[in-house]
Amino acid sequence: MTNTFSRFLKILLILPFFLAPLVSCSRSLGYSVVLWSDAEHNLEDGQIVKVHIKSNIFHEYVITAPGTDDKFEIPVWQLTDPESKSKAQNRAKKFAEFEHIYAVVKLDGLPVRAETVNTSKQVYRLRKDEIIRVLYRGNGQSVSNGKTDMEGEWLRVLTESGTQGWCFSHNLELFTAGIDVKSSVQLAKADDETEKVDEVLENALKKRWYPESFDTMIKSERIDLEKMNPAFGFDFGTTSGSITLRTAEDDYSWDFGGISKLYGRQYQLDGTKVNVTIRDENAISVQFFDSNRKIRALNFVSFADDFDMEKVIADEQTRRDGIIAKIVRAGPQFTSSSYGTIFFSRDGYVTWLDNTLLVQQGLVDAQSANNARVSSEFFLQKSLTASYDGVLTFTFGGTRSVNFFYKLTDAGLRLEDASRAEVKEGEKLITATGASALVMFFEPVRQGIIE
Repeated sequence: MTNTFSRFLKILLILPFFLAPLVSCSRSLGYSVVLWSDAEHNLEDGQIVKVHIKSNIFHEYVITAPGTDDKFEIPVWQLTDPESKSKAQNRAKKFAEFEHIYAVVKLDGLPVRAETVNTSKQVYRLRKDEIIRVLYRGNGQSVSNGKTDMEGEWLRVLTESGTQGWCFSHNLELFTAGIDVKSSVQLAKADDETEKVDEVLENALKKRWYPESFDTMIKSERIDLEKMNPAFGFDFGTTSGSITLRTAEDDYSWDFGGISKLYGRQYQLDGTKVNVTIRDENAISVQFFDSNRKIRALNFVSFADDFDMEKVIADEQTRRDGIIAKIVRAGPQFTSSSYGTIFFSRDGYVTWLDNTLLVQQGLVDAQSANNARVSSEFFLQKSLTASYDGVLTFTFGGTRSVNFFYKLTDAGLRLEDASRAEVKEGEKLITATGASALVMFFEPVRQGIIE
């Protein structure tokens, strides 16, 4: 769904709520306390706002700020639950001690816990340099480094993704922020870091940034040609203008007027809600709101100057073509008394005759059962390689795809239904076979290669 269509759909969904006040001006859910300052709407944490309606679809409240009649949307997590005005005023007192107090995380992986106990369940893991809001203090168990108790206290915190929990303050750097929290962080840093941080940014702008999955695929030698595309990546090569982010699943672009340093290695694209964290010289993280207004964080990597993606892709295609060529050389025709005859051609197409039993099993449709495209797109967990050579994907009629484990021997070709096999999420890696799978064996009939 494009951003434009998402906005249009959203307007249609919330329009009835904006029309309701024309009928009843008193309609509202109550009053809430702002937990996280919002520069866009000139809201400071601690303020009390009137809440009109809640959108469960977009997880937002429609509110009016003090002293205005303008209605606007704000994420649910930025407010307390609506209640009477007097109760909201009393609730605001609970946050008064830490009004405008935020913190920068000094340790990557710092846990946010459900209770004020160091063994309590983790509800969130913080990133180094992440900004969080401090709500109030709590009493809890001391935290030890293994030798002595660490200095600090338990604080109730709120992350920018909306998670609340308890965090021990030893690895938090607290600061006071105004409405623009990130600008406050920027001003809080010493000037002597500016030159160093700018050098980091300058180096990052010189690099081409690819999805982190590229590095994972190359190291594991499992190249997914649908996801490894030279056009995918984060176009972070300019200090202003237009910038794009593309992966196999995402396609975004933003116009921005410059790059502002936030804290440490964090930067913001001016005029957008896109942040970039430079993790090290070869890794960055990009945080942004997707078309559903949910915070996303995607990681990108850079490679050595001699990295040749086109060669990586070409080598993988050659490997796949070699699998089909080997089967063609062993046949190219294979026959089974029960499951018909398969003709393999060098160009990756097959003709599968007399496969009535496959149709009855529901593996293929009768209308497109004879002709298919065959490819080798999936990979096997190491534990499966002793039993199978790999996985063949038959695409019937250009749409319906069926996977089969295969084993090629001197006696012929064995195919086993892999439609119920376990596949690792996000990857084309088969980790286990399915139960009660159909097994077929075909003998070779060498009558000349079908071109």
